[in-house]
Amino acid sequence: LHQAAASADAEDYFGRYTEDAFFLGTDASERWSINEFKAYADKPFSEGRGWRYEVVSRQLLPTSSPHVYGFDEVLNNAKLGLCRGSGIVIHDGKRWLVAHYVLSMLIPNAIAETVGQASIRNLGQQP
Repeated sequence: LHQAAASADAEDYFGRYTEDAFFLGTDASERWSINEFKAYADKPFSEGRGWRYEVVSRQLLPTSSPHVYGFDEVLNNAKLGLCRGSGIVIHDGKRWLVAHYVLSMLIPNAIAETVGQASIRNLGQQP
């Protein structure tokens, strides 16, 4: 998934999601259906500008179904620093697909209140 995004390979990247997947980004306004997320990514991907997140660590979380797993991962990004990806993957009988993905920033506790207050002020500016 992350390699396809870094390569701006839209077909590979979006082919790794279920048809009804959701992607939640770091901004409060970023709750996108997979089709909305494709529309957002169309311009940067078509210009060869993907995004690069390097996996630092990843945990798989089994569920009661062998075809459904949760996961969480720590990622490194040159602009945002350490982030966390988490979500749900589903095996469709052929391959594992992302059904739900959440990207969040890892904010040090020492500055969490400042960042939190800034996000509250920004809520009034959300569409």
